[in-house]
Amino acid sequence: MAVAAVKAAIRLPLEGYHVLHSIPRLSPRDAWAIDVERNLDASVIKRSNIIEVEFRSHDRAWTKDFLDRLMARYLEFHASLSHDPQAEKFYEQQTSLLKARLEASEGQPSRFSDQDRHR
Repeated sequence: MAVAAVKAAIRLPLEGYHVLHSIPRLSPRDAWAIDVERNLDASVIKRSNIIEVEFRSHDRAWTKDFLDRLMARYLEFHASLSHDPQAEKFYEQQTSLLKARLEASEGQPSRFSDQDRHR
């Protein structure tokens, strides 16, 4: 209880500033996002395509889960940026063409007989 009172006293000047300047109060989600941002750091390792992500927290399990989900979302986002519908269509056409050629050749007799293979 004493900790909550101290935290409220510390926030009092900030609350007064917000009221004085008509700044809306942060929602709990916005406050959480600001807290996450303060504890999150990301950088690119020089001369590589590797991103180093660091998050500081007292809860190791939560931190691991958070970073796993963050990186999964980043990879989804990055994949959506590099997605090229024309390239996908080209590869689908090529796959269909080669598959049709393979199926047609499976019914054809081999150019070499068994005798030729054993020579």
